[in-house]
Amino acid sequence: MFREIISACRGLEEAIRVAYLGPEGTFSEQAVRKHFGAAVEAPAAASVDEAFRSCRVRARAQFTVVPVENSTDGVVGRTLDLLLADAAAHLRRDRAAGAAKPACQREEH
Repeated sequence: MFREIISACRGLEEAIRVAYLGPEGTFSEQAVRKHFGAAVEAPAAASVDEAFRSCRVRARAQFTVVPVENSTDGVVGRTLDLLLADAAAHLRRDRAAGAAKPACQREEH
């Protein structure tokens, strides 16, 4: 109940968009609804790469939910590759700037 109240309050400030690896009805969508509540906009992405790009472009999503493993293939290698690449890019930027940056950098378009 509290999750839904918090979700609704956040939605009043700014519409929260959480991209996830689709299609609708997947465990990724269930994770979005469980963590962020029903009041968020949740566009489905066709691939892990598309889900990550959605978070980089602020107008599309503020957060992204993707699987790190699944029951058929085990570890989802592409997800881990993108997480590592994003983390490495943030570390390089942080070292160059000498200051901490937010975990999800977004490109404004």
